[in-house]
Amino acid sequence: FPVDSGSIASLTRAIVKYRPQIIFLETVANGPDIPVLDVDGLFGALEVKGQKPLVILDNTLPAPTLLPLGEILKAYPNTLVVESGTKFYGLNAELCGMIYSYNEELLRKLRIRRRFGSILTLSATETLGSVLLPKKEFHARNRRILNNTLTLARACSEAGNIDFISSYPNLPNHPNYGYVNLKYPDGASPVLFIQVTDSKRLDQFRLTDKLWESPVVRQYCRLGQSFGFDQTRIWPDYSYPTVRIAGGTESDVEIRELAETFRVSLLEI
Repeated sequence: FPVDSGSIASLTRAIVKYRPQIIFLETVANGPDIPVLDVDGLFGALEVKGQKPLVILDNTLPAPTLLPLGEILKAYPNTLVVESGTKFYGLNAELCGMIYSYNEELLRKLRIRRRFGSILTLSATETLGSVLLPKKEFHARNRRILNNTLTLARACSEAGNIDFISSYPNLPNHPNYGYVNLKYPDGASPVLFIQVTDSKRLDQFRLTDKLWESPVVRQYCRLGQSFGFDQTRIWPDYSYPTVRIAGGTESDVEIRELAETFRVSLLEI
């Protein structure tokens, strides 16, 4: 049953009504509204209601840089965390999925169930071994991407009009704004979305074209999906009226120039 992961009230109602055996949620959702889960609130609600379902948390967007879940896994052993190893870990050089827990019995069952593909191939091991950064550099790079994305989101929001709105957890128009700015003041997501409000007047493809007209945007950005790259990525969603922007590792000067260019380009629409 789908719930609003950004609303503890919605989660609590679902827990009471359905008494789920499994709960699967993204800690920061990779979708146009980008709801942010209050992880402590979720487990608090489960304790109050006396339930112990298997909880699976997709922590791909924030990664342990923003949201380390080690203590949660120790306190609530019936929990698994999944992440994409492709983005922050593999620097988009290798396909990789990760799952971790302190619960050896859960991991044993997963190994039995998933007989193939449960370990890395030799080529993947070699690739990840060559690109995975040391811990300090890993977190510094991730924080740079998160902060750069926040800078871009604020610039885009300043240019909002009746044709589009910017969606990012640290913006005042986001439902989780209060919680996010206390817990993740330097950026909660490596992606932001510009949502088109009337596709008859302006669709996501024309909006992308408008941004791409700028020489500055073409200098710093690439057209493409996913996130965790060194250069900011822009991509119109084919199935939903949004433009997805994923921040890169640009310097302070570069990201300010790019953010101002985004703002000016969007104001011209």
